[in-house]
Amino acid sequence: MTNHHSKEMIAQTLETLKKPEEVVEIRILKTDKGTISGYFDDEEKLITSIQKYVGKYDIYVTLNPAKDEMLARCSNRLQNYAKHTSSDHDIKRIRQVLIDIDPIRASGISSTDEEKQSALSLTKKIRIDLVQEGFPNPIVADSGNGYHMLLPVEFDNTKDNVAVIKEFLGTLDFLYSNDKAQVDVTTYNPSRIVKLYGTKACKGDDTENRPHRW
Repeated sequence: MTNHHSKEMIAQTLETLKKPEEVVEIRILKTDKGTISGYFDDEEKLITSIQKYVGKYDIYVTLNPAKDEMLARCSNRLQNYAKHTSSDHDIKRIRQVLIDIDPIRASGISSTDEEKQSALSLTKKIRIDLVQEGFPNPIVADSGNGYHMLLPVEFDNTKDNVAVIKEFLGTLDFLYSNDKAQVDVTTYNPSRIVKLYGTKACKGDDTENRPHRW
């Protein structure tokens, strides 16, 4: 993927995940300048700000919109050694339920093509079953080493709603996880961050069998 195509994909991601006026946090972990974080309601400034980090570090974005006042924490720019990042009470609403499906492998390394295929197979099965049961058609996204399904919802950010999402993910894990791929049961929190689709997943070393992927 070229830098131009990466920018196009990131712009498409932001258009899909957020409304134009909404605020999201960008977070870059484990850099040589600690945690880098910033809050954005300007998509162009967001894309420009992250360019020097694309392909070097994993870049994450909040899945759900942050409260408007979070913009005052670090407005449309990135800050090194960030002391404050989004917590659950900083999130305005729950707009997406994340179903994160990863192949089973050692931590800290990228997946092989075969391992990633096992995650895709499980993703397809769960998606078909959910749609047949009347759930909204989820967005399916490539996380680099596995796959995400994003279920569109409109939930208030309450403990009761979070508990429902937690139980839902636990049920999917019980029904579908196997010895090759599994549903992550920890992605229920409103302030969940996900890899920014259109950037490169950089887990572990980039090797022939376990490559870094866009």
